[in-house]
Amino acid sequence: MAACPKDLRDAADPQVKAVIDGVEATERQLLGTLEQYGVKMIDTSDSKFDPNRHQAIAEVPGEGKPPGAIVNVVQTGYMIGERLLRPAMVTVARKENGAPTGVDTKV
Repeated sequence: MAACPKDLRDAADPQVKAVIDGVEATERQLLGTLEQYGVKMIDTSDSKFDPNRHQAIAEVPGEGKPPGAIVNVVQTGYMIGERLLRPAMVTVARKENGAPTGVDTKV
């Protein structure tokens, strides 16, 4: 669904719109059933990286975020109760080049 922008969906043929509506209904039903059994998506809205719930796959420019903050969610993660089913695959902000590293380079 993310690959098909809203303006393209609006301009699509009625047959294509029907397929898209069917996919959206299936997604809603699947997520409702998973939630009924206690399966929930991992919340990444606070942008704090937690190694117990997230898997960092890359360091990227921070775009104004502090080092180690979540920049983008590549794959959603899921939990069932308090157990991790699949970690969320995320990219995290790297430390900017001008920031002090804590290592003394003077000789």
